Amino acid sequence: MDKANIIYVEGSNSDRVLIENIFKYDYRFVSCNINVCLDQAIKNKPDLFIIEIDDLSIEKSLELVRHIRQKTEANPSGLILVSNNTGEDLRIKYYNAGADDFIGKPYDIHHLVYSVKLILSAKEAERKLLETKKSSNKLISTSIRSLGEQGTVMRFVQDSMNLDSYSALAKEVFKALDNLGLHGALAIWLDKDTPFYSHGNVTYPIENDILSVAHEKHGKKIQTFQNRCLILGKHTTLLIRDLSDDLETSGRHKDMLAMLIDSLDMKCSQVSMTDKLVKSELQLTQAMLLTSQSISILKKRTVNSREKVKNAIDGLTAQLEADFMSMGLTEEQEELLISRVSEAENLIDSEITESFAQEEEMEKILKLSSEVRWQSSK
Repeated sequence: MDKANIIYVEGSNSDRVLIENIFKYDYRFVSCNINVCLDQAIKNKPDLFIIEIDDLSIEKSLELVRHIRQKTEANPSGLILVSNNTGEDLRIKYYNAGADDFIGKPYDIHHLVYSVKLILSAKEAERKLLETKKSSNKLISTSIRSLGEQGTVMRFVQDSMNLDSYSALAKEVFKALDNLGLHGALAIWLDKDTPFYSHGNVTYPIENDILSVAHEKHGKKIQTFQNRCLILGKHTTLLIRDLSDDLETSGRHKDMLAMLIDSLDMKCSQVSMTDKLVKSELQLTQAMLLTSQSISILKKRTVNSREKVKNAIDGLTAQLEADFMSMGLTEEQEELLISRVSEAENLIDSEITESFAQEEEMEKILKLSSEVRWQSSK
């Protein structure tokens, strides 16, 4: 398998030696100066550019990114920008211009290596998607005209009706995008750990940042920048990478996507609610099982206590009968009889008190069980 071509475009404060030592063994690595041979490097159409932009103004660097994107449109090259000046606004500007990642200095080597591998893989997948898209454009257009874009949304609603996971819903969203000839990324914000999904396993690190920022600011429902757009729902955000250049077609697509996101929002809410109900039901079942076990134990204790009371009473009765049958009682015998009666009474009181205590504990457990059931039904 051929090694990928990486061109490192260095500035005046270059880290070329460090970068070259990292990549020269696994890739065909070439470096050039940003002011000398950049145009020739672009003509070579490498698989990936790593460009230090500190020597350029923001406008010049944005112009450079757009220029590279225009020149490599037919065979997309990966593009990583490196700078001492990083910030969320700059990340968004460079992403809109066409950058795949924006890395600050000093380098996090693991981040850089991971980003290079991920972007090269994504660009290879993107090239295959472009090839597939070119060969199937005619078929897609015919399909859209015959079925209608609104039918795509209705099919999503129908096909997602019985789905019970976010990943399954994401697949249905991407299936709808396929029918519209679009590709994108999706984020769902209902759970603590936000799941991000990317169409066709094409993942760019910066897209997760774009989705997060859009969700936090929550501006207009549809936000367009060049041939990309964001569709913001209450619980979901959809990023489209490749809107049509035709204004009528892109406008129609955005209307359909807004309907799609509204439907997805409702379905995601149902999935989230179902998950919570399942967890509550599990907690209720565990609580009821514990209650049942505790009640069973208490019942056994109560039966044992009452049996002891019965035996004590029977013993007392028998002893009294024996004592009263004796002919004449001495003073000592009377005191003994009174002592035994008193002992029996104390024993009975003790057992009855324990029985009452156990029944009170049972009532507490039953009350707790009722509270758990009430909480789970809210």
